Amino acid sequence: LIWIRGALSPQDIRDRLLDEPEFEGKLIRWLEDCHVGDFLTAKGHELAQGLEEEYLQHLPDGKTRLSTRLKQSVRDPATTLPAPPSCEHADAEWFSRLARETDEIVFCSNRHDPSHGKGCWRGDPGYCRARFPREVFEETQVDRASGALRFAKHEPWLNTYNPVLSYVLRCNTDVTSLLSGTQVKAVVAYVCDYVTKSSVSTHTFFEVVRSV
Repeated sequence: LIWIRGALSPQDIRDRLLDEPEFEGKLIRWLEDCHVGDFLTAKGHELAQGLEEEYLQHLPDGKTRLSTRLKQSVRDPATTLPAPPSCEHADAEWFSRLARETDEIVFCSNRHDPSHGKGCWRGDPGYCRARFPREVFEETQVDRASGALRFAKHEPWLNTYNPVLSYVLRCNTDVTSLLSGTQVKAVVAYVCDYVTKSSVSTHTFFEVVRSV
């Protein structure tokens, strides 16, 4: 969570976004440079064809189901180090490599499982706590009634991320612009809850190990 000293308040941003076309254009271009919600070089299903294979998964209850996994010929990008650019300049070839590897990292780490799971599925009727699938938009647009920004997005099971950050950290990341007081408060509450939650007790840990 990054606080920018002297930055406009969410309300000020909303007002200028709705009243000043030049400010709107500059803000959208800057935010679209900060994070994206799509792959950089291909569509998700195209990446899947090159990276994944189907296999029969055996479940604890004795049943089986068709699942997917990385092909044996594909090395998990999270287990490799990023290649730095040349000392003189970051050339086009290096940027192309960054885009390709970032797509692989995001494909392996950032996609939400369409079948959901115990960690995200809540309630009756059920709903996804992580809010997937996300809405898709052909192009970035401003909701004139609320001042909300809807960023261009074509991958409903992918969260927003920063390509360079994903390339360097090589893991699941989520980079989102918080443009409302409600969003800021929700994230502060989430972070505080996450960092202060109690650790798993020893007997619970060993019970899980024994069951596996």
